[in-house]
Amino acid sequence: MAQYSTNFADSGYGTGSQPPDWTARWGAVDSPEDALFTVESDSSGFSFGDQVLQIDYISSAYSALSWDDAGVSGDFDTKIRVRWMAENVLSYGTGLVLRGSGTEDDETGYVVAGYPYNDEILLWKIDGGAKSDLGSCKVPQGLVVGKWYWIRFQVTGTNLKVKVWRDDEGEPASWDIEETDATIGGTGWVGVFVRKDDGEVDWFGAGTGGSVPPSPPSAEGDARVTQIVTEVLRQFSSTQVSATVVVVN
Repeated sequence: MAQYSTNFADSGYGTGSQPPDWTARWGAVDSPEDALFTVESDSSGFSFGDQVLQIDYISSAYSALSWDDAGVSGDFDTKIRVRWMAENVLSYGTGLVLRGSGTEDDETGYVVAGYPYNDEILLWKIDGGAKSDLGSCKVPQGLVVGKWYWIRFQVTGTNLKVKVWRDDEGEPASWDIEETDATIGGTGWVGVFVRKDDGEVDWFGAGTGGSVPPSPPSAEGDARVTQIVTEVLRQFSSTQVSATVVVVN
């Protein structure tokens, strides 16, 4: 049982390159042919550590980046802060892989992916390179490109659970997707997934062996103004109305 978290601004995470304690998987092994995962500076004021993991897809291959520190496990409980940067019918986007294994064209793992084109979160299994749909859920008010969301993905035994919520909301108590599947047993790695999407991940947390993910900084709100408040202030910027914003956690 253990907990892990990163905001991609950890010591040793330089910008412009893949984080050193993460490993390219599947199509990304051939990077930059299929996908690039790099740490980049974020000056928007919205990120926890002023750096994000930037994901640039190049081909339609399944690609992933696994977190070495979290090791391999059969039971993972994960949470990420993510935003999608593309919206079209082919953009099955940035998400999570649990119990990952295999190589390109022989990929295996449980996958959660954002699908902004249809305002959905998708749950798949990929078994020996063959993808099957396990479940999906519509996201209230849609998946808006460029906005931050949270995804939590838990796999325990044969139970798979997924929930998604907007960055300005608290984590809901209920799960949006609950399915069972016994296809992929044993252990595997955990990491970030991408196929046909550009995205960013600002925070990644994982719990193994029954542990929940660590709590994000100050219940997902410390030292940053929510997207909604910022949008309101932007509307008044042309009239030069001064305002004081207080974020209460």
